[in-house]
Amino acid sequence: MAAADRRPLLAAYGILLLATLAVSVLTYLELIVIRAICPWCVSYAVTIVLSLGTAGLALRRS
Repeated sequence: MAAADRRPLLAAYGILLLATLAVSVLTYLELIVIRAICPWCVSYAVTIVLSLGTAGLALRRS
């Protein structure tokens, strides 16, 4: 793959890194401050982390 072809994948990975950071903060607030677990929030956090892993694997293979 050419370097130009990896740019969208690198952009997606960077956005997912920021999203993972945001989800981490929100999960902290959910567990420590609010002391309540929202099933929708947990499913969203899992989806973001799995997406980050998938993008990381795609980057590694390209």
